[in-house]
Amino acid sequence: MDIDAFVTAHQPTWNRLERLVQRRRELDGAEIDELVELYQRVATHLSIVRSASRDPMLIGRLSALVARARAVVTGAHAPAWREFVKFWTVSFPVVTYRTWRWWLATAVVFTAVAMLFAAWVAGNPEVRAAVGTPEEIKQLVEHDFANYYSENPAGSFATHVWLNNAWVAAQCIISAAVLGLPIPQILYSNAANVGVTGGLMIDAGRGDVFFGLITPHGLLELTAVLLAAAAGMRVGWAVVSPGPRPRSQVLAEQGRAVMTLVVGLFAVLLVAGLIEALVTPSPLPTWARIGIGVLAEAAFLSYVIVYGRRAARAGETGDIDNAPDYAPAS
Repeated sequence: MDIDAFVTAHQPTWNRLERLVQRRRELDGAEIDELVELYQRVATHLSIVRSASRDPMLIGRLSALVARARAVVTGAHAPAWREFVKFWTVSFPVVTYRTWRWWLATAVVFTAVAMLFAAWVAGNPEVRAAVGTPEEIKQLVEHDFANYYSENPAGSFATHVWLNNAWVAAQCIISAAVLGLPIPQILYSNAANVGVTGGLMIDAGRGDVFFGLITPHGLLELTAVLLAAAAGMRVGWAVVSPGPRPRSQVLAEQGRAVMTLVVGLFAVLLVAGLIEALVTPSPLPTWARIGIGVLAEAAFLSYVIVYGRRAARAGETGDIDNAPDYAPAS
């Protein structure tokens, strides 16, 4: 092949493609179509030149031109920081926001069960006798409950709490695979434990200690766990009642969205664990410790409402399958 003749014949095409690439922000519809067509044509030219010529300058020029045109046509990989920001401002809050009905219902039922158990234990000596001996109950309410938060170094305790809460949340998420059926039992067990302990503390006149220690971290911690439970049950319900769309499609979308939730909840539970390790056993006044817990809870709920509602109105679902691998180049 006469490489000089080939270059002379196709030089106008290459120049035109280069001009379109340079003007990529200003192209109209017809020019965009032309850009795509020329990109494909010049990519073929590059292949021919590589097989027929050893001219490094020509091969380098065409390779660079094709690469630039490909970036405009297909897009450039989105920077990692952009994906990170999108996750925390769109993906995670919108999944959380869209789950609010299940989340609120779960929280109401959990709180009601815990309060019923607390009232039952505090008002019935027979129930307290079934829970433990007077000596065991005294040890719990006067020493063990408070000591639990301070008997280990803060760092290791925070890690232990984080992993334990993450495991409870993971159980709820995993239970979605079996329609979420185990989740009510998991929540019932945890609500019963909180209620029984609270009832024993209240009956012993140490309700202030109970709420002063459990509130700082408990608000955010329970919110995260209940959110995981709500999401798991929502996925299970999607199998039972998928609506007008195919069951497999709805289940896949819900399942992928829940995976987004898992990552976000690990971070939320980490914050709750740090509060439990550093704030709950601290010498701060009770009002200050509770205030920190309330502030953390209010900040999380505000974050979900503001960013989640905005993303939901924009049509976002948090489905990771909708996340593009490329960001439009401009």
